[in-house]
Amino acid sequence: MPVFKVWSSDTCRSLRKSIAANSLQELIEKGKTKFGFEEDLQVSVVTEADGTDVDEDEVLLELGAGTVLILLKKGELWQPSTQDTPVADTIPSSGTAATGSGDTTPACMASSPARAVTIAEGSSNAGEASPTSCRLTSSSPLPTFSPRIEHHLKSATESRIWRELISESANFYVCKYPELGSPGEYQMIGRKMFSAFPSIAREGDKEWSFFTKCLSQRIRHIRWAEKKKTQPPKRQSDNPRFSSAKAPRVGHVHLLQKDVSSLTADDYENHLAEVRREWSKGNTKNKNHLMLLLSETFACNQQWIKSLPDSKMEPILQKIPCYQDGSLVIHDFLKIIGESSLDSILNKMEIFLTVVESLIGTSTKEPERIIPVIRHVEKATAFDKGKGVKSKSVITIKEDISDDEVEEVLKTGDRDPPHLLVLKKGGTIAGTFVVGDTVSIMCHSTSDKSITSAMLTLIAVYYVFDLDYPKIYSQLLGTLQSHVVGGIPFDGKKSAKFRSFSNVLDKKRS
Repeated sequence: MPVFKVWSSDTCRSLRKSIAANSLQELIEKGKTKFGFEEDLQVSVVTEADGTDVDEDEVLLELGAGTVLILLKKGELWQPSTQDTPVADTIPSSGTAATGSGDTTPACMASSPARAVTIAEGSSNAGEASPTSCRLTSSSPLPTFSPRIEHHLKSATESRIWRELISESANFYVCKYPELGSPGEYQMIGRKMFSAFPSIAREGDKEWSFFTKCLSQRIRHIRWAEKKKTQPPKRQSDNPRFSSAKAPRVGHVHLLQKDVSSLTADDYENHLAEVRREWSKGNTKNKNHLMLLLSETFACNQQWIKSLPDSKMEPILQKIPCYQDGSLVIHDFLKIIGESSLDSILNKMEIFLTVVESLIGTSTKEPERIIPVIRHVEKATAFDKGKGVKSKSVITIKEDISDDEVEEVLKTGDRDPPHLLVLKKGGTIAGTFVVGDTVSIMCHSTSDKSITSAMLTLIAVYYVFDLDYPKIYSQLLGTLQSHVVGGIPFDGKKSAKFRSFSNVLDKKRS
């Protein structure tokens, strides 16, 4: 059982206790007893160094026994120890920071654009900052927000997009100021944001206290999540209760080991601006130029995407609009899985189709060959137990849709999971799209209208956009991940039929 150092909140830190606990709640309960607090007193846990909120079991255990903690009573604010030296004499401090307005994430939890938009997870030493890292100063710029966020900020309607505002802000500061962490720095950010956008004011010690608290928590979660993704996957029981909700994909390993960006934050934004300009040229756009830009921004794009809430595609297409072309999503998918071309994946897909067709006893010609295969796999792996809709087909086919109706057919709801939409006219395929979260991505080129290729685009979207598999599609997508994409097998919740079908596939292939 981990043992934590917990000190009293007075500036002299006069009481110092050791508490053994396996969870945050257990730490709080034992802490109340040791410090003589009333049993029903509300308390919060913060780090002694700078008052960062510790509000989750995972965060507590990641911080480890080496981090000194403090129990704060309700309404009590963290104050620095009188024995401590100032964090940085060049950064003004307000004296008392709002709870959670700092961040003391260990250096080994640094985000994957480690040290100024650089994705390189091998370093665990705080002193290994890259030459491009820089320190926050009074002249440091605010983030360059997306047009949608900026519109709401200027219209004083930021509450509608608060989560996205915090995500974009956190991504900017993680990339440009990887050593950000002191309360004074967060206070400086809050003051500057409030000066530029007064509508962010909320109740608190300062008008910007709530903003800085949300920002520091988001940055802490980004760093913690990135550290978790770089750790080798643990072998887990086949019991679904112990399976992770999201499979640790091969892409995480390859990305963190191989792809390092030398772009500064300003260069990154300039590259994205060039992507948008090139994409806006329509039919005259230079696709090779777009691929080059995607290659140069790949590491930064992946770090930013991982900071977004799950199930969100719309912000990604707004910032990187060229992803509306499925072939460009495939371009980045290949980088994630460490392949130079689709040949290897296509070969695995051919083997997969042949094996499943042998189980079905029939085969269909392209371009619709994969449809009966997908239907069979969905049925053979579906969840049988539990309430509500347990599985749905990942392919929807619409026939004889007029040109005026296409836009309406492509519409999906907010956070709807990506799936494949096939449009047919006169019995032939007119278009294939990945649709979800109010947006759509065109899969095929004029020369390739194969639904097999479209299915690979759907898989690529889940990888490149770092999306969890929704339960209704998870068994099919997990099967394709394990038997077609390869690398780390699907480690999400599995049905009994999934395990049985995977065994059949393995025997057939051997």
